[in-house]
Amino acid sequence: MELRPSARALVRLAVVLLVVGAGAGVWQLFAAQPPHSPFQAGVLEAPVAQLRRTAITYGLVLVVGAWLLPWAWPDREPRRLVWTVHAGVVLTMGALLYGASQSFMGLQITDLRTDAQVVFGVRMLGQALSIACLLVLAYRVVLRRAGREAPGSAGETGGSE
Repeated sequence: MELRPSARALVRLAVVLLVVGAGAGVWQLFAAQPPHSPFQAGVLEAPVAQLRRTAITYGLVLVVGAWLLPWAWPDREPRRLVWTVHAGVVLTMGALLYGASQSFMGLQITDLRTDAQVVFGVRMLGQALSIACLLVLAYRVVLRRAGREAPGSAGETGGSE
């Protein structure tokens, strides 16, 4: 089966995320060293581990999502969905990368550091965008499996999604 452009874009993003996850794994190794070690990275290990876990999880989920795209949209390309997934992943990974480099998780709604609230907001926006798109994909796959067509898929939207 040949991958369409939208599925190829998701696979490319998944590969990038898996490489980021592998790099974060190496970074985590250095962050876990004791403070007196010459190999200590100078950041806390937990935010780096969070970056690694999130990148690998998103990467694996996007590979599955790329595989499911032809069943969810057999007649057209879901370009808007793919762009929104990319935007959500970039926002999430950017917030996690910044948080890991500054040794904070980006989960605190209120924090004394001025940039913590911005990182929290960017991270939550990115996760909301990407997860919403993946839920739309899952919803359309379930509807097709049930033999029903998704609302608006018979050309009612007028645009190329």
